[in-house]
Amino acid sequence: MTEKRQYFIQTYGCQMNVRDSELVAAQFESLGMSAAVDKAEADVVFVNTCSVRDKAEQKLYSDLGRLKQWKQNTKKIIVGGCVAQQERQRIAKRAPYVDLVIGTHQVRDISRHVIDSEMAADTQIRTDWKHDDPYQRLGKPDPIVTCKPSVFVTIQEGCDNVCTFCIVPFTRGREVSRPPEAILSEIESYVKLGAKEVVLLGQNVNSYGHKFSEFPTFAELLAQVHQIKGIQRIRFTSPHPKDYGPDVIEAYQNLPKLCPSAHLPLQAGSDAVLKAMGRGYTSQQYLDIVADLRRARPDIHFSTDIIVGFPGETRQDFEQTLEVMETVRFSQIYAFVFSPRPMTPAHKLKDKIDLQEKKMWLQELFEQQQKIQTEDQQYFLNKQVKVLWTEVHDGMLKGRSAQGRVVHALGEDKHIGEIDDVKIERATANALYGYLVPARNH
Repeated sequence: MTEKRQYFIQTYGCQMNVRDSELVAAQFESLGMSAAVDKAEADVVFVNTCSVRDKAEQKLYSDLGRLKQWKQNTKKIIVGGCVAQQERQRIAKRAPYVDLVIGTHQVRDISRHVIDSEMAADTQIRTDWKHDDPYQRLGKPDPIVTCKPSVFVTIQEGCDNVCTFCIVPFTRGREVSRPPEAILSEIESYVKLGAKEVVLLGQNVNSYGHKFSEFPTFAELLAQVHQIKGIQRIRFTSPHPKDYGPDVIEAYQNLPKLCPSAHLPLQAGSDAVLKAMGRGYTSQQYLDIVADLRRARPDIHFSTDIIVGFPGETRQDFEQTLEVMETVRFSQIYAFVFSPRPMTPAHKLKDKIDLQEKKMWLQELFEQQQKIQTEDQQYFLNKQVKVLWTEVHDGMLKGRSAQGRVVHALGEDKHIGEIDDVKIERATANALYGYLVPARNH
């Protein structure tokens, strides 16, 4: 009997890419393949790329350079994700030993493209857009191979916003919502396999359904997910502040399964920079949303995205970002120095601030955030929090509270997938530590 072919997936980027890699794995399994522990053992390597920052592209070409040594006649290299959609022919020209370049709209049909590439002598490029009827490409529940306690479910793909720094509309295409039947059916399948938490994914989730009159609104979809028996926690990412309507704020008040955590991308605290970015809101409007959410759900915690050193940004602009951070007191931030992306309007903007100064600003921002997190984590000391356990290493459980805080406690793997009470004894900037509280007998 011949040995099963093995695959290895290298994933870069956001949760959308993580979910896409899960879809690719499911289809490789359907072809009779199994997951390899590392690249060396694999027959097929799939590199799932991200193009939000320039370094991700550099990383791809470095990876491909190393894979050139690994590849033999029977080995296959596939490049997917946003850089694949963006670079297309350039990847084939720069790395002609790549077998398949697959775009973001072909992920759900990769098995067919893999089979086609087996018959071809040169690099196959499959990156056509598929913006037609959403039922055609996104109308079925996505395949499931394994189930974790917390699962990603895509509700929307692409983006119609025109943020001047962002390449996503050029790599993910126009905004398309998945039919609700596919979403709900997929979540129900996960619940049957033991999932307790669902994270709804999209580039701009709170504009879900607005293009299709027969689709529910995002708030209505949240309510439908809330009704699924077995789901205990609901999260979503990423929303856009300009589309945060009162109905989504009310959902936090009315849907107890909706976790008291919100990822709310800020990008900058200066109105001048926000305008140059094409974000469609002011810093005060952003703070008003935060205030409304806190009124609706007093225990809510926020995370955010910030770009430092956007073209034209001054020291005063940057300090306004620090002020917003101090006001909101984010539990977590994802911050980067501005990276000009091809095809975007900001790519052509002149910039007077040198890179070294921008890096100093970024370091200052991280130092302030570390101070905020260290102070705010103390709130949980000597309190009980409910934790969904997702991992265990050497007898130490790892999970998240409803607010999204990372929590550790001693325990066995039988707790994975359970939601337990934990008494917090120690707090650092990045994690909480405690012990399991025995369940009371009734």
